[in-house]
Amino acid sequence: MFFMIDGIHLTCDPLPIDIVPAGAQETLTSDRGVIVVEDQSGIVVTVTFGAVGGNIQRLIAELESIRNTGPIHEITFEDIYCNRLVTINAYMNRVPRNVLTYDVGGNIIYSQFSIPFRQVEPPAQRILVELWSRGTISATGDGKYKWSAPSAGKIVQVEGFINTLGTGAGQTRFQIRNATSSPNVDYLSTPGDFVVASATKKLENQVLITSPSFYMGDEISLDCDDIPGGADSANACIQMWVELQKAVWR
Repeated sequence: MFFMIDGIHLTCDPLPIDIVPAGAQETLTSDRGVIVVEDQSGIVVTVTFGAVGGNIQRLIAELESIRNTGPIHEITFEDIYCNRLVTINAYMNRVPRNVLTYDVGGNIIYSQFSIPFRQVEPPAQRILVELWSRGTISATGDGKYKWSAPSAGKIVQVEGFINTLGTGAGQTRFQIRNATSSPNVDYLSTPGDFVVASATKKLENQVLITSPSFYMGDEISLDCDDIPGGADSANACIQMWVELQKAVWR
C-alpha cells in the first residue's frame, strides 16, 4: 500500500493500514465514578510492516532514524475506502523492538510489527508570498497578480516595496482580494499606498481586516486602485506573510 513519511518512501511498503477514530478516554472521579470524554482529535493510523532479512534491518533503521528527529511527522497514505491519498500530521510511536524475531547471531529475521500514528492538530507553516505588479503601472485594475492558496490558512502580515514611485501627486494604491469567496473579500480595511512624496519606497497605511483567512484553492488577487498623476510608477511588490495549515486532505 502507498505510504510516505515526510515525503519519503520507505524501503518496504506496508502491509495493511488500519484507520480508526481516536476513540474516547475514561477518567475516574473522586468517588470512583467514570467520566467518558469523547476524543475529537482525529484518527489513529496503524501501519503494519513485514519484511525479511536485510530489508527488515534497513526498514527499522529508516523508521528509527525518522523517529529520532522528533515524534511529530507528516504521513501520506492510501485510503482504500475513499480511493484517495490522505496527508495528516501525526504522533509516531517508536518501533516495538520487543516483538521482533532474531537469529542466533542477533540479526533480525522475518518480523511483522505495527506502529500507530495518532493524528495531531496541524501546525501552521509560515511562508512569504510575493505579489508583483511588474513594469510600468499606467492604469488601475484588478488581477495585477494572482496566487492560488495551496491549503487553508490566513494572512498575518502585509508589507511591500516599489522600485519606481513615479511622478505627480498621489500614490500607487493596492488592495488584496479573495476573488473566490462569494462575495469577494478585501483583506485590507485600509489599502496600502506607495506615496510619491515618500522617500522610503515602502508600502504605507495598510491595515489587515480582523479575520484574513482563506481556503485551499482560493484565488488571491492583487488589485491596483489608484495611480499617481504621472502614471509612471513601476515594479511594485506586495509581500504577504501567510500561515498555511500543513495537513491537507486531497
